[in-house]
Amino acid sequence: MGMMLKSSDLLPDETKLMTKGANLIVSVKESGLTRFAGDKLFWITGMEGKEALGGLVHLTNYRLIFKPHMVNRLHGSHSIFLPNIQSITTGFNRLYVDTELQRFTFVIWFRTAFIEATQKAVNSFTPTNIEALKRIVTSHPGIIGPGLQKCATLEALNVMASTGMRIHEVLEKLSGTDKNIFLEIITLLEK
Repeated sequence: MGMMLKSSDLLPDETKLMTKGANLIVSVKESGLTRFAGDKLFWITGMEGKEALGGLVHLTNYRLIFKPHMVNRLHGSHSIFLPNIQSITTGFNRLYVDTELQRFTFVIWFRTAFIEATQKAVNSFTPTNIEALKRIVTSHPGIIGPGLQKCATLEALNVMASTGMRIHEVLEKLSGTDKNIFLEIITLLEK
């Protein structure tokens, strides 16, 4: 885990080209998260119903890989394959990456070099390269992984903070290692 790109995160013949600090903006509802504690004024910044996941976005010769830091309620990684990218546009501090089916919004400062490198990598794909990438991805789906996954422990802490739910009520909703780590965090916080 963690934000840094490891060799085990890479597909065969995939190389890292650039890394940039970024936030990936996600829909709270679509991500299966509860409303973020203290988000009453998020509408002022256009973030109502959204959450910005802090982390790193890595550009490789095959994809953009976003890896959030461990304080986020979503963990894992998210991939956007370069041949799928239709356009890259910007707003004030936003970077919009559009594919045929989705729009991804990142908050990235000082992003010109990153955009240029990404566009160059996108433009380098030929039909032959795309076919090779298809074979690699279908042969190694485990490297891509399940995407961003909800961290039950951090989500439980958010529920407590936003609803006033008692510890025993939260514990009833958790099991296994999620319950264990939640108890450890609560114990530490009560010291």
